Amino acid sequence: GRWFATAFTISGKAYVGTGAKFPLGTFINDMWEFDATANTWVQKANFPTAGRQLISSFSIGSKGYAGLGSSGGTTNYQDFYEFDPLSNAWSSKGNFTPGPRYAGFAFALGSKGYVGSGGQGAPGPWYKDFWEFDPTGAPPCVNTISISLNSTSSTSGNNGSIDLTVVGSDGPYNYSWTGPSGFTASTEDISSLAVGTYNVTVTPATGCAVTGNTNVTQSASVPTLSQWGLIILSLLTISLAMVFMLGYQQALVPAGVSSTITPVSIIRQTPFNRNLLLKVTTILLPIAMVGFLAVHYFIGTNGVLDFTGTMISTVILGYMLHLLLDKKQ
Repeated sequence: GRWFATAFTISGKAYVGTGAKFPLGTFINDMWEFDATANTWVQKANFPTAGRQLISSFSIGSKGYAGLGSSGGTTNYQDFYEFDPLSNAWSSKGNFTPGPRYAGFAFALGSKGYVGSGGQGAPGPWYKDFWEFDPTGAPPCVNTISISLNSTSSTSGNNGSIDLTVVGSDGPYNYSWTGPSGFTASTEDISSLAVGTYNVTVTPATGCAVTGNTNVTQSASVPTLSQWGLIILSLLTISLAMVFMLGYQQALVPAGVSSTITPVSIIRQTPFNRNLLLKVTTILLPIAMVGFLAVHYFIGTNGVLDFTGTMISTVILGYMLHLLLDKKQ
């Protein structure tokens, strides 16, 4: 019998070999193929080195891969080999980058193999690392950078922005952005963004590509120019309505009493108290200015048109308030 053999499968057949005879003392390098359909074992080409145990192995496509292991004591290996069942031959795939070890776990996923853990026997060391193997010869991917994303909300439909920070020194970097409505970009930071989710892939000079995503949301916005026009028009309409009502207040007489109002009386009685209006606007304008500056500080998207709209609206509101105050006097 034997123990600590290795095994992998290729195209519906199992391959088992190497290990040590029991009791421990003789290490084996033979390899056998098992056909479950025919229920037969066929000996294949021996593992291309002296016998060893606790080998790590896996298969990718139509090839098997095996390596590492130990032949007792402190004799551990880092070589790796590829087995081709069609030619019944082994070929070297170089050394395992981290160094010798045995009893590492191994598996394949897609077109890559993975090896991790294991050790070098008592008193160690024992490992918890994890490595990727590419049979095409490409070097293993190593993370050399990290990224962070900071987005600002969009306040008018297309003025959001995203600030990308790359931590690492494996430059230069390539940037690939995608977003709503077919959005693409290749710069580090992006702006003039609509609401939606944005994805980025950052590829360094030698390390692994890193991906990330963030959302640009709709925030409470200051009015646009067209919105300011509607606000001012609404305030003017309300002011004119108040002027009209106050100008005709003398027409509101008890029932049964006749009264005649001429157009001249409208002009003569249009309410306007210069001193009171001056006092009201003197109070309201500084308040409006503080509000404008607060919006500019926290949102940062208002401009000259917003300032103009704020001041005009404040004056109109001051006039409306002065009408109410003047009515009470």
